[in-house]
Amino acid sequence: FGDSLRYISTLRTPGYDFTDLAIEKWFKISESVRAQFRSEMYNAFNHPIFGSPFGTVGESNMGVISYADISRQVQFALKVYW
Repeated sequence: FGDSLRYISTLRTPGYDFTDLAIEKWFKISESVRAQFRSEMYNAFNHPIFGSPFGTVGESNMGVISYADISRQVQFALKVYW
């Protein structure tokens, strides 16, 4: 990049674009007992999260992104309160 130093990592990395989402529903079982059902999604819209590009100057794979992090994760929970 122009006049940047040769051995300092000045490569740009892809940005993060992800949304976390949680939905919950409460159920009344009796007067003193209730339950909560919850669903949580991390990276709900499943946008890829790419790693940093390889940055060694002079190597054949300089600037290559060789991996992506974990995609969407979903978890469910059921709690009973009494």
